[in-house]
Amino acid sequence: MSPICHTQQDPNPINIENGAYGTILIAIHKDIEEDQRIIDNIKEIFREGSSVLFSATNRRFYFGTIKILVPHNWTRQVEYEVAQLEAYENANVIVTDQQSNHRPHVQNPFHCGQEGLFIQLSKTFLIDPELRQHQFGNSGKVIARQFAKLRWGVFDEDYVPGTGAEPFYASNAIMATNGHEITRCSSEVRGDYYDDKTGSLCLHDNNWNLPDSCRFVPSTVQSARASLMFATNIDSDFDLAHSMKA
Repeated sequence: MSPICHTQQDPNPINIENGAYGTILIAIHKDIEEDQRIIDNIKEIFREGSSVLFSATNRRFYFGTIKILVPHNWTRQVEYEVAQLEAYENANVIVTDQQSNHRPHVQNPFHCGQEGLFIQLSKTFLIDPELRQHQFGNSGKVIARQFAKLRWGVFDEDYVPGTGAEPFYASNAIMATNGHEITRCSSEVRGDYYDDKTGSLCLHDNNWNLPDSCRFVPSTVQSARASLMFATNIDSDFDLAHSMKA
């Protein structure tokens, strides 16, 4: 297993022309064994993500060209070009061979609104379509969501374990359930509360408090529009804030 450390140099500049983000650099860690599926799936995921980004930004932005930097010991193909200034250390997206927690994420130690450093994807995420679909949903939505976090410094609008976010909060809103509102966007997204430990619907105590293990599971099909930063595993139209700048 290779280390996940990533010494960030000046990041590869992402150009934009007529709404198309180009020259996005995706680098594969040198310790990853050659596997054509990685390259093929990167291309496919970004193609899908381009359509998602275009729709979510009200037809303003999409992915143009991407560059994939493969390890020097991979078999050289006719279509390959010799790398110039491209390096793993300044890539916009890195592919690692981490063996656990395959959730794609953006390294961003800054405040909301500031660009992140890079997107991290695991090799397993790229080569295992069942894992992608069952754990994270539509791959195009996943990569568009991560790019939004990288480019615009936005953050998740749903509960992600280990981030310090709260899965629900006390509320007197009409649509609140048992005096609680789930962390989601928009509030019109429908679903049910399930107990992580038992798998059953959550039950409140005598004081109307929900257990800490209670989680919101959105319905697969939604009539409400949802924020792309909320979830990628539901069938709904998605939006990003219209104030996004290139």
